[in-house]
Amino acid sequence: MICDRCYFNTNCQYIGRNKKSKVSGCSCFKDRDLVVELKCKVGDTVYIADGWGKKVHDFLVNKIGVFDDGRILYYQGDFEQPITPDLWGKTAFITKEGALRKLDEIRGGAL
Repeated sequence: MICDRCYFNTNCQYIGRNKKSKVSGCSCFKDRDLVVELKCKVGDTVYIADGWGKKVHDFLVNKIGVFDDGRILYYQGDFEQPITPDLWGKTAFITKEGALRKLDEIRGGAL
């Protein structure tokens, strides 16, 4: 285990260690390459800016899929339509305000 590869290295209980040092038997070590940070969790609401319908839709995330190739898909509502990674910040948002700002941008700033 090498400290600078640890997910907890900035808040490590072994403060003062050389971050390149090897630690044997550290019970807190977690390889940061194995940690996946999600945009949201199951049960959260996400907001979709619909440029065609010119409105914001809200969806409940009911499933999250993490795939071997690194893709993370968020499934919404009662149907299996995934939110793919390329949609975050473009049409899919964590906040309604973000989706409304995008919709305003799509409309050309005219609310």
